[in-house]
Amino acid sequence: MHSTRSITTLIMPNRLYLLGLLLLAPVLLTAQQIVVDSIIVEGNNRTLKATMTREMTFDEGDTLALEGLEDVLEYNRRRLMGTQLFVSVRVNIKRWDMETNRIKILIEVQEAWYIYPLPIFDLADRNYNVWINEFGASLSRVSYGLRLKRENTTGRDDELNLIAQFGYTTKFEVDYDRPFFVSSSRWGGRLNALYTRQREVQLVTLGNQQIFYQTEDEDIVLERLRFFGEAVWRPDLFDFHSFRISYFRRRTNERVAGINYDFFGERRTEQQFVGLRYQYLRDLRDRVSYAMSGYYASAILEKSGIGIFDDLDRLDLTLNYGQFFSWDEDRRWSSSHIFGGKVALQRTQPPFYNNRALGYELDFLRGFELSVIDGQDFAYLRQTIRYRAFRYNLQMPRWLPTAFRQVPFTFYLTAHGDVGYVNEEFYDFLNPYTNEMLAGYGGGLNIVFYNDLVNVIEVSRNNFGELGLYYRFRQEF
Repeated sequence: MHSTRSITTLIMPNRLYLLGLLLLAPVLLTAQQIVVDSIIVEGNNRTLKATMTREMTFDEGDTLALEGLEDVLEYNRRRLMGTQLFVSVRVNIKRWDMETNRIKILIEVQEAWYIYPLPIFDLADRNYNVWINEFGASLSRVSYGLRLKRENTTGRDDELNLIAQFGYTTKFEVDYDRPFFVSSSRWGGRLNALYTRQREVQLVTLGNQQIFYQTEDEDIVLERLRFFGEAVWRPDLFDFHSFRISYFRRRTNERVAGINYDFFGERRTEQQFVGLRYQYLRDLRDRVSYAMSGYYASAILEKSGIGIFDDLDRLDLTLNYGQFFSWDEDRRWSSSHIFGGKVALQRTQPPFYNNRALGYELDFLRGFELSVIDGQDFAYLRQTIRYRAFRYNLQMPRWLPTAFRQVPFTFYLTAHGDVGYVNEEFYDFLNPYTNEMLAGYGGGLNIVFYNDLVNVIEVSRNNFGELGLYYRFRQEF
């Protein structure tokens, strides 16, 4: 059970019910507090009721402050939508017993489609901009295959992913993520196994560009194997502690190690190590995908190499923080402020393969999409102002499953400004962006559909005078 609360920030009862509440306000306000007698859920064919109430700020038997009740219900509606388990959610008061001051809450949901056989179109390059500008959108740099994604497998918001991929990179992966083992547990876990091999590898970085190596006979030049197990403890609604143990093995050929002696370090052709990782996450966003309010804070302490193998010995601290604001009640104007940073706590020279900073995955600066900036330490701040221009619901044929009959689109006009810095002590030769202040600014259009998929089109200019049109497609944050 959740404890008694005085709620000032939190979904929306039925409009007629609200009118009735306003008429009865003089009587109701004398009570000040109400008790949630029961929570009724309709439409959850697969999702367990306990899975839903775990994400809410109140449960059956809790006492709520009458003041701000509408905000309480709206906040929890958005939290349930943020789980990405539902296409739509309604939270209303079903019945109010005036004598005992107890209420029944009705939650009506339309579940999303939970099993996806998804085709894979994966680029060898870091983003579409590099693929198009530097490699002419060559299909030889594309990986293809099939991902079988089974969400909400047991009704506990757990997810199973099976991946078979071919082309530029051959990859086989199995991943199972279970947020909690049983309904009453605060512990969950994740298991992952990955194997990849590829015929091309980044050999060095020159001019802040990746220089690749490929053999003429297209032999395998990089092979990777990874296993990890993770335990996650969630003591309350907003806090997560995860503990991971991993095993890594990477192999290359003699030619790569001979050209770049530091590729795995000391001209090695193999890198093998066991890693330990702890992460703390506090997440108060209204929704994980394209948040409009709230914040998240994360700290990761990661040890690569614990003495079982001597191929790698690193200790890194990574910090991330994101703050989101809605500037008006209609949430038409909003902003996001994202900070990221990493510091190497062991100041020894890392192998080239393990020396990455900005330009990879979610650590990037706008205006530098075509570049990579390697280093041991980095920090950046990305800030975006967003204006919701309009919304549109695309009606699909009725013969499609219910979850696909309506596709919601939301269009945002944006303006952004980013700053960052990378500290590089060992590989800064002929890489002008390292150890320099970096900045970028511009504007663009964000198209959000299915509530969590984001198309980003931006025009950005950096402080080195480079101007470009850039595109990204991703699940936000």
